[in-house]
Amino acid sequence: MLVQFVGNQMYHQDKYLGFGISGKPMLSLRYMAEWFGFQVDYDPESRTILVSTGEYGFRIKPGSKVAAIYWGGEKVKDYELMETPL
Repeated sequence: MLVQFVGNQMYHQDKYLGFGISGKPMLSLRYMAEWFGFQVDYDPESRTILVSTGEYGFRIKPGSKVAAIYWGGEKVKDYELMETPL
């Protein structure tokens, strides 16, 4: 994947990919997940995002540093993220 930098913003094939904060890349979850073949669904009621392949997935909520990991539709554990999703 070739990433172009324009100022503080990042692009892949002329599509916006994310930006940097204090030297850390903040990438678009939807863009990256779909690029790797994952499905992305948003639940407006719980304000959570589910990224999955069908069998495996994770659910995150903007503002929370915890991702819930799922296998076969069942939650198996929580994982602490390095940064809070925006």
